[in-house]
This record gives sequence, C-alpha cells and structure tokens, in this order.
Amino acid sequence: MVTIGLTTDADHIINELKDHFGFGSSSDMALFAFSYAVRNNLPRVPISGTQTKWGTSTFNVTDFEMIINICYPDNEEDLVTVFRDLIHAGIFKINEIMRDNPDLKISDIIS
Repeated sequence: MVTIGLTTDADHIINELKDHFGFGSSSDMALFAFSYAVRNNLPRVPISGTQTKWGTSTFNVTDFEMIINICYPDNEEDLVTVFRDLIHAGIFKINEIMRDNPDLKISDIIS
C-alpha cells in the first residue's frame, strides 16, 4: 500500500486546524489544505522526514491525481509525492494566516 506522511510539525498543525475549522477528520483538513495550495498556486517544496499518516485508500486517488495532472501538466514527479508536498504547503500557509488572525474563519481564506 502507498502511504502519505506528514512531518511532526505538520501533523500537530493539521490537528489544530481541523479542530479550529470544524473538519470531521484530519484527512478532510488535508484535502482542504491541498485544494487551498492548488487554488493559490503555492510553491511546492519537497518534504522529507515524514511519518505515515494515511494510506492512499483514505483519499480518492483518481481525484487528486486528475487535479495534479490538470493543474501541473509539466509535472514528472510521483503524484503521491506532489499530493503530500501540496498538503504541507497548504497546512503551513493556512497556519501562517491563522497566527496573524486567531479568529480566522474558513470563509475568510476561501474568498
């Protein structure tokens, strides 16, 4: 099984964001962070030092692969790696925004 990992920092942050925004699971928050990263064209920085958080079966692999192929047509890297890196990019950016505005609502960052 292919797995998706988070760094220790990202794992801690994603749980805080999940609770703050009211997501039902950390995987739902991860999908939102991925979508946020894609929508805002956040730079993808390769991540290392992750520990397994989910199996790819947690997500609809076809969906995230299709989104990556459409949004990053020149990508030649492993799609799961790109997915993981974009989750991290979204998590860290949303956390940065929230540090400046502790009362942040999800509607504030999707408009």
